[in-house]
Amino acid sequence: MRRAFRREQRILARHLARLPGTDPVDVHQSRVACRRLRSYLKVFKPFFEDEAALGYRKMLGAIAEFGSELRELDVIAALPELRREPFAAELRQARVRAVRAMRRRLSTTANQARLAAVRETGIGTLGLLRGVPSAAVLRRVRRTWRRANELVNSPPRADETLHELRIRLKNCRYAIEIVDDVVPEAADALDRRLREVQQILGDRRDAAAAIEWVKSCRAPAPLTRQAMAMLLARRRRLGRRLGPSLRKLAAAGRRWDRAVTRLLDRDFADPS
Repeated sequence: MRRAFRREQRILARHLARLPGTDPVDVHQSRVACRRLRSYLKVFKPFFEDEAALGYRKMLGAIAEFGSELRELDVIAALPELRREPFAAELRQARVRAVRAMRRRLSTTANQARLAAVRETGIGTLGLLRGVPSAAVLRRVRRTWRRANELVNSPPRADETLHELRIRLKNCRYAIEIVDDVVPEAADALDRRLREVQQILGDRRDAAAAIEWVKSCRAPAPLTRQAMAMLLARRRRLGRRLGPSLRKLAAAGRRWDRAVTRLLDRDFADPS
């Protein structure tokens, strides 16, 4: 846990230092690092000092939002349906505006203080307990999978619930990576299925965001209708893939859960 946390803090600091350059990689990776750190603080909450961890988590959430508009535009612009004119030109103009807005936000005194606080906060400051039993960590990870599995086994269709599923799967994947040396074969299989479903859900969400953007752009009506039809077709294709991928994920999750439970029952006496 300590190694994973420190690694993500180093990654975050590196990309935050380059964030004013607005390179798509730095924008994306700074947001990913914020999400991972926030996920660690949520999944392993009992092992951190509450007040300090909560404050740090809030700061990470605020910093992740700095590049949210820019990241969304970069994702939309990469979709094949919108790489042609006049959409490409309008997206470039929108990105220029988003860059200016992000740089203004980054330059404020309050946000400069947030950036400095995030860079300077070490894991010791957050009160991570020493000597946390391995069984306690593993049980927290198993709990995270079981929370996600509640939605995996009852495939939701509403976009809001699919969004919640995506969040739970991310938390699960980040947590499993910390203990991937435990039952490694089952963990690797589950990780692959988690990534597959996350990708489908993320692509569906990107298509939905693109549809909303197209509705608001100033392209001629025939081109707008054509682009929206193609984006809706993309969403339908992804929707058809989701069910089979969720079933494969559920099967991989059962195997991992059984393996971890056998290990806990056999090798760990800690009752926490």
